[in-house]
Amino acid sequence: MSTNTNFCEYQGRDDNGYFMVRLGHTTYKYVAGTIYKQNADGSFSKLSLEEDVAKPWIRQNLDREINFQMRKARAVALQSSYIPSHERKAYKRRTGLL
Repeated sequence: MSTNTNFCEYQGRDDNGYFMVRLGHTTYKYVAGTIYKQNADGSFSKLSLEEDVAKPWIRQNLDREINFQMRKARAVALQSSYIPSHERKAYKRRTGLL
């Protein structure tokens, strides 16, 4: 028997390109800074301001997971780029990103 103890799971993007993340037993959709919560019937409703303030861990975990996924996608894209690694690092140093 195996148990899944992961609290946060990235579920990819939906048809419109919005991020889908499962936190605990609830799935959340992140649309341009707005968080939507999945209802029991499968539809999504906007997260209320009261719930957003009362549960700051929702936004923190969503932001962390989405930022990680975006960094990961950028790293994969850069690995398949024709620009050598040392030139990318030199560019980052010049622009102040490193």
